[in-house]
Amino acid sequence: MYCSNPIAFGARKGYIKDNIGGAAWTSYGDTNSVEEHIFMVGPFTPTTGNPRERFQITSLDINAKYSARAGQCERFGYNFKVQIFDVDPVSLTATCVQQQDVLFPLDALLDKYGNKFSDKDSYYPFPGTGVDPLNALLYVDWTHIQIPVWYARGPLLIGKGQYIGISTEGCITLKRGDPLAYTNVPNQKSFYSPGPAIKWTYQSVDFFTARPALLNDQIAIKKTVGEGPYSFAFNAEFYDIKSVRVDPTRAPIVEDTSAQTALIVLLVLLMICLCFSFCICFIAEKNHKSTKERRRYMMSQMLNQCNICSETGEPLPPGWFEEKSPSGDYYYYNPDTKESMWDIPVFG
Repeated sequence: MYCSNPIAFGARKGYIKDNIGGAAWTSYGDTNSVEEHIFMVGPFTPTTGNPRERFQITSLDINAKYSARAGQCERFGYNFKVQIFDVDPVSLTATCVQQQDVLFPLDALLDKYGNKFSDKDSYYPFPGTGVDPLNALLYVDWTHIQIPVWYARGPLLIGKGQYIGISTEGCITLKRGDPLAYTNVPNQKSFYSPGPAIKWTYQSVDFFTARPALLNDQIAIKKTVGEGPYSFAFNAEFYDIKSVRVDPTRAPIVEDTSAQTALIVLLVLLMICLCFSFCICFIAEKNHKSTKERRRYMMSQMLNQCNICSETGEPLPPGWFEEKSPSGDYYYYNPDTKESMWDIPVFG
């Protein structure tokens, strides 16, 4: 559902682009492009008070610089990961529970044009000194990135208490801001996960990139210096209410005591037979055939009634019977296959 009042996590958009050189970013310096690669901000607090409320992350505003260091950090490819984290601020651990791969436009810009038209170690907007006016288009704002609404693993949905962040995969520097630069989402905190870049070789070329946070793996985190935001913000424009999953369960099995009851009845009948043996034998012999046929008919009627769905009035497939659980809900059971289900079985 579209939210008429979208929310954002992290730094306010005005601070990210227009005021990147302002006082809000001067107190705590930059992140370490060689050792700091995983960043997160949160937690999300439901705006309606419903603990099942979720917001969908639809875009990212980011101002960063490419800070490669020879023999320490050299990127490969254009992507980084946008991730949802479950964070324990007491034990300082985080677990990535959802993610999307996103193209980083700065990577593509530098790969295509190199140092000729851009300054690798500068935040947007790039310094204008020496820029060829004919190539001014290269300095178009790349700081806003759309995140696909639909993705193979589903949309990015942030729920109560969760954090949103990125794994840069190395060589990317962000600014650390003053806590006053946070958006109006209450009680926001920022964390990062330290770790070195790892050397690896592809086609005889050495690269130094950082390992991203992996799905369902717990990582150690630290509070950011100054406890303010980084120079990015995540925007959420859609929300929904998480559905409650109800797993169907098999109705509890009631202990069968019919065997014991039948034994007692049999003993009583035997005692009666001893007293009235001649009368019972005579009556039994006379009515044996009719009794057997009557029982067969009654059993057939009972089975036919059991094999009818009370909801639709239609016959059930052979072997299936309608039962009622202790909670009053109907379910269907096949004693031959030992299967049970809530849905009405169908022929075929």
